[in-house]
This record gives sequence, structure tokens and C-alpha cells, in this order.
Amino acid sequence: MAAKQAKWRVELADGTAIELTSPLAVIGRNPDSSTPGEQRIALPDVGRTLSKTHARLSYDDGAWRLTDLNSTNGSRVLDRAGVATPLRPGEPVVVGVGFIVGEVGVRLAYELI
Repeated sequence: MAAKQAKWRVELADGTAIELTSPLAVIGRNPDSSTPGEQRIALPDVGRTLSKTHARLSYDDGAWRLTDLNSTNGSRVLDRAGVATPLRPGEPVVVGVGFIVGEVGVRLAYELI
């Protein structure tokens, strides 16, 4: 029997789910990427707290990491207890269950396939 693989997605509070199709994704209001193969994820932001290109999500060594890309309103990662830790721009931090970019909350979820 073959080992199951995780199919990852980001989920927003309104129920929107976006499948992660690459181990590299750039997130923002209207993200720009010059990295080949990097997924672009535009998040709705009614409050306009997201930078155009706000943060990078990367999967490496069995964990997702978030890197703030010098955004105006910052990024925070959430651990399993829901505690938010602010990121320093340019420093990747392992994501527990989710993260907040600007004021937009995002949860990481997966299903085994």
C-alpha cells in the first residue's frame, strides 16, 4: 500500500479555500513573483491591511514557513494554542495552525490522499 500524501490548502474565515499547488507561494492583495513555479495567492482584504506582495509561504523539511516581505502591517504566525507571534521581515518562521497577514486570518489545512 502506497503512503498517503497531504494535499494542503489555505482557508479564510469566510470559508474560502485555496489549494496550495506549489511548495512556494506569495501572498498579498495582488502579489507579484519573479520566482519560477511560485504560486500567487491574492487574498480578499476589505480593510486594505495587506500589502500588494505581503508574505511568502514555503514548505521545507516537513513544515510550512511564513516570511514577511517587509509588509506595511506585518505578519504573525499562530501556534496550536492560538498565540500569535509577530514576524521580523525576511526571517522565515514555522507556522503552527495558521497565520495573520495584515488583519487577514488564514488557517492551514490538509487532507490525506
